Amino acid sequence: MSYNQFPNRRRVIQACVNCRMRKTRCDAAQPRCGLCASQNVDCVYRDAKQPKIDYNTQVLLERMQLLEDRILSSNSVSHGQRAPLEASTTSHHDPQNDSTAEGREPVFEVQIPLSHTANANHVFSWSLVQTLLSENVTDEQDLLSYADATEVFFQEQQNSKHPSTTSQPPSSWKLYDSSHCRSSLYDSIARLRDLIHLYFAKVNIFFPLLLKSDILKIFDMVTAREFYEENDTPMVDMPRYGLLLVVLCLALLSSSGQSDICLEANHKTFPNSSNNLEDQLRSELWCKARLILGYISTDMSLEAAQASMLASIYMGASGAVAEAFHWAHATAVKCETMARLQSKNDSISYGFRRLYWISFIYECDFISEISIVSPSGIARYEDKIPYPAFTAESHPISPSVPDSSEASSIRSQEELVAFQITTNSAIRRFLNTINSVVYDDKEQFRTRRSNYASWLLRISEDLWSHHSAIYRNLPDFLLSNPSQDVPMTGDDTNSPASLQSPTARIQGIPVGNNSWNILRLKGRYYAGQYIIHRPFIEFIVLNIDNFESHPCKDAVLKRSKSCLDGCTGFIKVFDVQTVNSLTCLFPTGMVTFTMTIILMVATIFPIFKDLLPDDVEDVILAGKRNLARFSQSVAEFSWHIEILERLDVARRNRIARQTEL
Repeated sequence: MSYNQFPNRRRVIQACVNCRMRKTRCDAAQPRCGLCASQNVDCVYRDAKQPKIDYNTQVLLERMQLLEDRILSSNSVSHGQRAPLEASTTSHHDPQNDSTAEGREPVFEVQIPLSHTANANHVFSWSLVQTLLSENVTDEQDLLSYADATEVFFQEQQNSKHPSTTSQPPSSWKLYDSSHCRSSLYDSIARLRDLIHLYFAKVNIFFPLLLKSDILKIFDMVTAREFYEENDTPMVDMPRYGLLLVVLCLALLSSSGQSDICLEANHKTFPNSSNNLEDQLRSELWCKARLILGYISTDMSLEAAQASMLASIYMGASGAVAEAFHWAHATAVKCETMARLQSKNDSISYGFRRLYWISFIYECDFISEISIVSPSGIARYEDKIPYPAFTAESHPISPSVPDSSEASSIRSQEELVAFQITTNSAIRRFLNTINSVVYDDKEQFRTRRSNYASWLLRISEDLWSHHSAIYRNLPDFLLSNPSQDVPMTGDDTNSPASLQSPTARIQGIPVGNNSWNILRLKGRYYAGQYIIHRPFIEFIVLNIDNFESHPCKDAVLKRSKSCLDGCTGFIKVFDVQTVNSLTCLFPTGMVTFTMTIILMVATIFPIFKDLLPDDVEDVILAGKRNLARFSQSVAEFSWHIEILERLDVARRNRIARQTEL
């Protein structure tokens, strides 16, 4: 093909400001170019003789102009003149760029929600929330004051409640050196084996890190060498030994029933009763496990990372948030290091895929209430580590019984596990995307007050479409539970159709997901709905005086209703009779705390009256009830409950005063 066959490129003498900023080709149409017309935004052509101003300088000039306008407005008010609601964002009044020109959307001097690093801390720091708390303070009340909503979890006096933090380290890390395992050793061996089976029935379903055959093999090797003194049996290395001990600790916790928490029960995470031998055994095994975990803290093997991951789950289930945070972060750091090495290989092991994505989900869920940015750096490799996928090679079945019901059941369960991890990973990654897009102060449109609402409406629509698409395409078997072992007490009719009790089969074998896994999937749906649309609530609260005349009023109110619906749905999902602390109640409790505050704040403003559900007071009560239930595991939530009670009294008093006026 000759050069002359290519069409000549049309050169534009001058591109508009919008196209220049986006670095896209401008057709230079008048009065608006094609791109600006499609986006329905102002199209401004800068004078070619005017010196170029970089974007950062332009932002500073706009802010200076806003400050000057405020000063002039305040002077006008002092002279008895009415302060204008509109403020120009440029120092010159070009008719083509004048926001008050006929047919153009006026530019409002508005306050925009600030970026933040943690959801609960941000909402707790709202000036309105702090004002309400200060209105309801009396001399008789004595409530510890903290800088944010998570500081209470990291106080020294709170972190010393676990016996292993104050007791002396054990003299031996060996399993059968335990005083509780020396008596009736044969019965102890059978009991420990039963505990391993119990772990995979009650714990591994939430965090499917391990294979039962691997743990039983480790147990048999330890028993043969330590009890039967078979010196020919190879020694179990420390990472795998520690993994076995933490598995037994989690199984003992589940076996004791202390992980199933009801409001009616007087739940104690670490009972002091000397009559409970299994609780004493669990405490002793955990001390041994901590000894090994410290020894292998710098070990970058798969088993060492699995052990620290289970240690975080165990401490989270026991209500020790600070230590759970420590082990979660340690696991994520190990995974980040291993991902850096494994990403260079052609094949990545199935076990590491499981570990990486479970650690990714757990750290992001856990730390999202401490920091929306994962501090370990594990997210850097999310595009390089494949999701776990069931294959015959990764889970070989004995060739003698290839078509047995047991083999088919194993295949079905492993497919369920693969889908469970993959789905939750995709949802968690999307929630991280929402945080980075909506709440990141590096986003240039956040600094431009004049078009913040329009940008937020556009970006939230895209995010909500993506979010809805994820849940419309969820596999049905992830949401089916034939046993219904967790009865719902709240109404959940607002869930998308895919979340309302579907049934399915995998390879012809009936499979039902665990009820708590289903509740967590539903909870993520409403959490995403709330996170996407929460800035609209804050935008209205910050600009309540001028909001009635805002050009995007109706659209912003519609999105605000989506946020309130998300809060309502999340609280109702977890309004169940019994909660399972093995799923780590810290992030669930913090989200409940935040959503209950938002519902309380919304009831104060008449503009939200038609957006709130009719049973909003019942939902607020359910939020406090859920948090009280969670506090049976995480004792620090009692402080958050007291905060909610104070806010409730203050907002009722304010509503009463508004009614009198």
